[in-house]
Amino acid sequence: MEEKENGEYESIVPYSRTNDMRKLTTTCNYVLRFVHSCIKKRNNRFPTRQYSYQSTTLQKYDDADKENDEVTKRRITRTFIIADHYRDSKHRMNEEPPAHLKPVLTPEGLYRHSRPYVNSRHPRHSDEMKRPIIIIHKHPLARLLVIESHTSLLHQGVKDVISDIQRKYWITKLGVIVKAVRRQCVTYNSPTFKLGYSMMNADLKTIISK
Repeated sequence: MEEKENGEYESIVPYSRTNDMRKLTTTCNYVLRFVHSCIKKRNNRFPTRQYSYQSTTLQKYDDADKENDEVTKRRITRTFIIADHYRDSKHRMNEEPPAHLKPVLTPEGLYRHSRPYVNSRHPRHSDEMKRPIIIIHKHPLARLLVIESHTSLLHQGVKDVISDIQRKYWITKLGVIVKAVRRQCVTYNSPTFKLGYSMMNADLKTIISK
């Protein structure tokens, strides 16, 4: 987050500039990489006056950089985006994680909701399913996550997308968002090809019908 001169906050995450969660993660990864690089160069110039990371995100990013672990860097970036969306929701929309979900703040800065089967030992109930990450449904991030799931499932139905998302996240009014995304999906709503619509298929259609 950045603080403006008038005291308001503005997120550095460009949520509304893309419909692709993957691209958003890549963009923010570049930002974190740039900031980390600047701090690293500064510390190399002044070895006796090392800058210590105040941000847990940058500290973890630095640890991953030392291991050349690009996968972990992207995971850290994604976590940063989700944690940021809480602050962005609070300052722009005055929205916070719903109290009735009894949100619990984790050390990573994520709010989680304990589902009824939180103590289940069933092998199909993963920790993420039992304690999904709460996402503010009015925030653009909710739509990005739905689009990501809808695309990864090759544009399947509403129930499939909802089931997929709820393996990791808890979003109020999720069904409404999923239906809206499907209505706007060009691939899903593209007209189905029908044999005989063009003159090129006329002969083939005639042969098949005989």
